[in-house]
Amino acid sequence: MQPQSSTKNKIIFADYLSEDCGKTSIPRKKEVARGPMGDLVSKEQRRKNMKAIRSQSKLENRVSRALWKRGVRFRKNDKSLFGKPDISIKKYKVVIFIDSCFWHACERHGNMPKTNQEYWSEKLERNKNRDIEVNEYYKNNHWHIKRVWEHEIKENLEKVVNNLVDFIEYAKKGDF
Repeated sequence: MQPQSSTKNKIIFADYLSEDCGKTSIPRKKEVARGPMGDLVSKEQRRKNMKAIRSQSKLENRVSRALWKRGVRFRKNDKSLFGKPDISIKKYKVVIFIDSCFWHACERHGNMPKTNQEYWSEKLERNKNRDIEVNEYYKNNHWHIKRVWEHEIKENLEKVVNNLVDFIEYAKKGDF
């Protein structure tokens, strides 16, 4: 039997189990359609998998630990707040977002992938627009909002933590 050539949207797998009691025999071929991400997972399963990811970056965790050591108490990734801020203190109306240079298209360090540029430019543009929308939402509702870039944390974690503590102290006083 001649092997079938794979096409762009299909992939051929060899199934090494025959119908005869599970013994290994001549492989039989079966076609499986590729999903939207180029793999074998259905759209529904991909959505379920992606929804289950609880992403917290190492940088986010470093900042959180440093703030906690300084006596700042907060919630991480609060789903009840718009935009799901990385750090939030509802009592003082404070939200802090830690933005990665890639996903939020940093002017200094953001880079565009070489492949599938149309998709990535649209994706990163949507992310930037969402950031603007989130900023406006919190400003219109009289919250204190702070965004910290990934590169700022990498360059000087202590300075970032000091700035965040000052920012939170300022918000506690109720100054706008």
